[in-house]
Amino acid sequence: MNQKSCVVIILLITFSFVSFTYASDKKWWEHATIYQIYPRSFQDSNGDGIGDLIGITSRLNHLADIGVNTIWMSPMFQSPLKDFGYDVSDFYNVHDEYGTMADFDNFLQTATSLGIHVLLDFVPNHSSDQCEWFVQSLLRNPDYDEFYTWHNGYEIDGVKVPPNNWKSVFGGSAWTYRIERDQWYLHQFFPEQPDLNYRNPAVVLEMTNVLKFWMQKGVSGFRVDAINHMFEDPNFPDEPRNDWNNDPNSYDYVDHIYTKDLPETYEFIYDWRKMLDDYTTENSLPDKILMTEAYANAENTMRYYVSENGTLGANMPFNFQLIYLESGFDARNIKGNIDFWLDNMPMGHTPNWVVGSHDHRRVASKLGSAFVGILNTVNLMLPGVSFTYYGEEIGMQDNYDFPISDSRDPNRTPMQWDGSVSAGFSTNSTTWLPVNDNFAIINLERLKTLSRSSYHHYKELTSLRKEETIIDGDIRMKVLSRTLFAFTRELPGHPTYLVIVNLDGSAVSVNLSNIFLNIPNPLTVAASAELSKYRLGNEVQNTNIQLDGFDALVFRAASSASVQTISLIVSLTVAIKMLIF
Repeated sequence: MNQKSCVVIILLITFSFVSFTYASDKKWWEHATIYQIYPRSFQDSNGDGIGDLIGITSRLNHLADIGVNTIWMSPMFQSPLKDFGYDVSDFYNVHDEYGTMADFDNFLQTATSLGIHVLLDFVPNHSSDQCEWFVQSLLRNPDYDEFYTWHNGYEIDGVKVPPNNWKSVFGGSAWTYRIERDQWYLHQFFPEQPDLNYRNPAVVLEMTNVLKFWMQKGVSGFRVDAINHMFEDPNFPDEPRNDWNNDPNSYDYVDHIYTKDLPETYEFIYDWRKMLDDYTTENSLPDKILMTEAYANAENTMRYYVSENGTLGANMPFNFQLIYLESGFDARNIKGNIDFWLDNMPMGHTPNWVVGSHDHRRVASKLGSAFVGILNTVNLMLPGVSFTYYGEEIGMQDNYDFPISDSRDPNRTPMQWDGSVSAGFSTNSTTWLPVNDNFAIINLERLKTLSRSSYHHYKELTSLRKEETIIDGDIRMKVLSRTLFAFTRELPGHPTYLVIVNLDGSAVSVNLSNIFLNIPNPLTVAASAELSKYRLGNEVQNTNIQLDGFDALVFRAASSASVQTISLIVSLTVAIKMLIF
């Protein structure tokens, strides 16, 4: 072999190493696009004005179409609906109004066939007072006598009084007296929602069996509601007063140091996580996951991820940082709220981002319709898991045009599918909550026909979530001004993505060449908001980006590593030609 041949071989070997190969090892849930369905409001199949499982099943193709790979179902268990499903009377059954267990099985099978995982809303803190367990506890049935938290209370001047000053989340005392037992029972929410007693091993076993029952059905995990209320101090001491609140009926009248965030709660979640992991291992199944909901400080929230000694807990505690953004927020708030989670999250765990839910005002009503595209862009382009509340993909708004019995009703109105009767949600013109009058303009069918709409924008974003860079890339964030926020997603050997949003109604020109270094030109538009002048595939220079008012853009650029690779390939090619010829 001559010298030239040896050099060529060496160069070819070198050439074979210049390209990057990458395969993500993330599990299905670590970059999930999760869509929350409120069952009563998604689709009615039988004309009674109430959403149901058959209706939801009929609309699953829409979720597949918009790139959703996971559904979070708000409560669908048997319930008297005092708190619209968060008061469960039978944890092993589907609510009559939503259908039968056969309907659920068909829904789950159809979702699975479309590649969509299903997560159930699980309410472990309490049951309904109509639950058979509570009925039997009232009767002092030995099997259920201590299923709930009972206390004799006290008697002052012949008047029965509660055991202490604990308050209900919904106001007033957290205790209700029942003459059947001559005792008080604890309820941290409505009186119709008695707290289960997790210091009783029988309760722990029963609720663990509930989880196993639904896992055997095939669900992929659970969103655990109000988890930080599960344990209370067994000595029942009074909670200290909050000096800043003088309303004795207010939940904030006292500081909840004995009724929230107790250490036993975290240990319980660690045990449940182990049970889920053991179940999946024993049955050779994909991960089953736990998501925890707790309104708590950063330290207490992050403890749900993992214990100090490394015991795994929830796959993710809910992150409300983006949902906390209120009218008047600026770019510093967005970056600060994102940093808050990423800086506090334990190393090696998965972030998640939520911009709407059944308990919060819709983005279009809270911030304005223009912010739907902005927050969908930020939400879907950040690393980790994204949550979308039903209807946010079409910019639905809260409906206040009816007598409101629950402050959260306006953001729970029926999904707006088309311009027909009841927006295509039901054949009945009377629905459980009134359809928003704007459904002739804001409905899925109409937005599909437009060349640009929030629907098309949402699909562009979810399509990008399949890119390796968005799945595994690093993030670099910059506050360009109070109204301009930008970040990049970068992964060696893959295209870099640049995200920029304008929080102001005025157009602005931006030069990013000295802000994000080593991002080559041209930039190609990969997603653009509904009102943007840019379209998919447009090319722009990073020195002259023209943003419209309330614009939200995602650009694709070759990564700096890719540019270096191309240069190296060219150099190698020239060298080989010179040696050969």
